[in-house]
Amino acid sequence: MNRGATLPIDIIIPGGGRIKKQSGVTTKAERDDLCAMLRLLPKQGHVALVQDVQAGRRALLELYAHFTAGTLAQLHGPQDDQPLAPLLEPWLDTAMCAEGTRQNRRDAFRALQADGRRVYLLQELPAMLRTFRGECERDRFPRKFNIARTCVQAFLRDTVGTRKPLTLEVADIGQLKERKKGRAGLALADAIVVRDGLGGNAGRVWWSMCLTGMGLKG
Repeated sequence: MNRGATLPIDIIIPGGGRIKKQSGVTTKAERDDLCAMLRLLPKQGHVALVQDVQAGRRALLELYAHFTAGTLAQLHGPQDDQPLAPLLEPWLDTAMCAEGTRQNRRDAFRALQADGRRVYLLQELPAMLRTFRGECERDRFPRKFNIARTCVQAFLRDTVGTRKPLTLEVADIGQLKERKKGRAGLALADAIVVRDGLGGNAGRVWWSMCLTGMGLKG
């Protein structure tokens, strides 16, 4: 075996599929330990971690370090029944974003918690967002809801992960349709004043554009 080469793993994990990759270790005993861990994880309720290794989202030796240290729970991220505030406040304070975006996020989460309860749970975010969606749809503030939805998605992406059930549930809550903003048109009398003020060929061009809706590049 070449210096620096590692032993391959090629095993089938019930519920986790086939794991075929380099182990990162150079002895059979170490590889056997890794294989034993991969077979045991689904039985302990950690099939998602095996799938992460299979898809290349998580390094095998990193997983093994947590397995031997008894810290696998750290890899699953926050639990859905945790209070929201201890997770939200540090994220609002330290997230890499412009100050305007940070303030928008604070305003959005403040609006979602408008009923004044002292404790909200992480798992309540989808229900809170649905309630807010209904309020914004009723009051015709679609953009307000869409901003809040984007803020919640960013928070869950950064603190929970993109593939977690809670994140996917929020992604399934549809946006509200926003009307395109256009410039207010001129009243007929004002358009005539502009035409007469321009006069000559410019006035005729202006009036033609008003009547046809044609722009300068039409």
